[in-house]
Amino acid sequence: VGTRTIDREQFVAQAATFTQERPEINALTWVGADRKPRANYTARGIPIFDFDPIAGGDPDASPEPALKPDTDTFDAARVQRQPVYSGPLTRAGGTDAFPVIVPLIDRNAFTGALIAEVSIERLLRYFVPVEITNRHSIALYDEHGRSLASSVIPMPGREVRPAAIVYDLPLAPAGNGIVLRSQGFRTSIGLVSNTLFWMVVALSVLTLWTL
Repeated sequence: VGTRTIDREQFVAQAATFTQERPEINALTWVGADRKPRANYTARGIPIFDFDPIAGGDPDASPEPALKPDTDTFDAARVQRQPVYSGPLTRAGGTDAFPVIVPLIDRNAFTGALIAEVSIERLLRYFVPVEITNRHSIALYDEHGRSLASSVIPMPGREVRPAAIVYDLPLAPAGNGIVLRSQGFRTSIGLVSNTLFWMVVALSVLTLWTL
């Protein structure tokens, strides 16, 4: 793609293979140095396009992706010439994702970028081990404290108990304000209500008294 040796159809074919092996990727978009899309591919039929043939326009033109990073993020990838992660964005369907912009360099010249849309919910589902989610509540939050995805769905109308142990860790290497939070809860009941414990104590006292 960087050397412009493939066309739109070849890009779509390679993008299809790429996303099949990476379920966290919603879509891939190839944009030129002018930020205009040249080709894009949507994984698993996720609607991300704004193009409306009824409203008119060129039906052969590449449609605009629904998740478009801001100009500052695109310019940062152009200047730094390394992948830059955008902050979390909300898609039309209400799901959250964040774009990562990978610059394309040909003969030391910036020729465009690849924009990959990463699903936050799938990132949590496929990359956190099951043995971890079975014992802890794992969630992803944005910089404002809004929950983006969680391994535990709270019951409607039920007050959420404050966790006994909370540990926050910035999502690396993105560094875009997303925080991975692990919460632990007490799993054993207290000694006061533990009948088995008090039975052992009573039997021990009775044994000592008998002796």
